[in-house]
Amino acid sequence: MPITSLTIEHFRNLDEVTIDCSPGINLFTGANAAGKTSLLETIYVLGRGRSFRARNLKHLIQRESDGFRLLVRVQRDDERVIPVGMEQGPHALAVRVDARPVRKLSDLAVLFPIQWIGGELHRLIEQGPACRRQYLDWGLFHVKPGYLAVWRRYQKLMKQRNAALRTGAPEREVRAWDRDLA
Repeated sequence: MPITSLTIEHFRNLDEVTIDCSPGINLFTGANAAGKTSLLETIYVLGRGRSFRARNLKHLIQRESDGFRLLVRVQRDDERVIPVGMEQGPHALAVRVDARPVRKLSDLAVLFPIQWIGGELHRLIEQGPACRRQYLDWGLFHVKPGYLAVWRRYQKLMKQRNAALRTGAPEREVRAWDRDLA
């Protein structure tokens, strides 16, 4: 979904920023430490509920501030524009989509097809097949709408099959999972 506007308050080195976005490509330029990466991190945080640079969202609060506030407006396929807001205070995180509280941060992922390719791209090679599968799974999740349901079913089947293997179940019982897995 295209971002139509973005408002940032007290996030990293960005004090108060409002940006109206083009429906096409948006290009951000500036000097070092001007906030370009912080701007990208804002969008990432809104899409994933976590940062690619910090473990705790509280560390993203600008110095001398009690919290940060992010608001993005996204245009859905039906042309409706919906607000997505996130507010991190000193103790709690509040997230809303279209004025409704979000219970699971994973619900944000549906709104923002984000794939971060940063300075740690070498991890795809160094950390082995699990890292590469996770990277590909994330991309497929956004491209193929039905992929998430298939992926969840596959994960459940694998857990059941692996449990049968661990407990020493008869081969016939272990092989019962093979057809659904294939």
